Amino acid sequence: MLTDGGQERFVDTLEGVEKGGQRAARLQRKLDDEDFGAVFNADLPDETRGTLLRAYDDGDLSASETATVARKLDEPGNSDVVSTIRTLDETDQRRAFELIGETGDNGVTLISSVDTPATRDLLRIDTGEIDAVRNSLARSLSSGSIDADTVEQFAEDAAELERRGVDGLADGPIKDIARTGDPSNIPDAAFEARSAVKLLEDGSDIDEIGKKVILSDDRRVEFDIVQSNGDLAEVKNGDFTRASGGDVRKLRSQIEDNYLQYRDSSSDTMTVVFSDPIEEIDEDVLDMLDNLDDKYGNVDYQYVPRTE
Repeated sequence: MLTDGGQERFVDTLEGVEKGGQRAARLQRKLDDEDFGAVFNADLPDETRGTLLRAYDDGDLSASETATVARKLDEPGNSDVVSTIRTLDETDQRRAFELIGETGDNGVTLISSVDTPATRDLLRIDTGEIDAVRNSLARSLSSGSIDADTVEQFAEDAAELERRGVDGLADGPIKDIARTGDPSNIPDAAFEARSAVKLLEDGSDIDEIGKKVILSDDRRVEFDIVQSNGDLAEVKNGDFTRASGGDVRKLRSQIEDNYLQYRDSSSDTMTVVFSDPIEEIDEDVLDMLDNLDDKYGNVDYQYVPRTE
């Protein structure tokens, strides 16, 4: 049922939104009275409601999702979310509505917790399974599995990689986050994107992220970052400050059997990128890498912070 305010907003929609009457009529046929009333009883800016109705009419939202968005935006304490959405262009507003329509409170939490530039970056990315990425980030942020800094840094880095046209973004970090069933894997994918952007900032040219190749012994392997000059990078977001003997052997095998077999010549540098400062990395790990450098040449390591 429409409240008195809802009736006034309904009339305003009929008069102020292009094809407002037709859009409202189509929506009403799909919803019960309570849900239809929610769309107009919600105290939203006229232009926000107009965008919401256009998103429904164009198929970006289902009827029930449209009602969900109106309800969530109208809840106490969510005025900041409405304000953030109003700063976006219409395409990004629709994507924000899709996020809230599909994830409810989780989508609201993401938009309210992440700063506006990062929200804009996250909504503007248009690569691969990015809708599923937004939903995964929203759920994981709400559950406490990741923090807002991780979301903000990933949004900034993924947007930069897309802007630069780096190959592998869709099949690498974005797919990894979209399809993960374990939120603890999200920081790993985010750090891969962070490491790639840091290489670009340092003047490198990236050929591909997550490049899949078949080695001479017919093994199929994936390299985290392959640069255009032949240099390679293996990204390690895990804790290597206390590495077991098994961890050291596994990393040595990965580098020696995969990366060093693939690189074109010993002049190409193979770098291990750690998310912890080098002075905190286990000495056995560093000694192993130094030994590989002595044996093969140009095996290096560096530290990249998870967030700027």
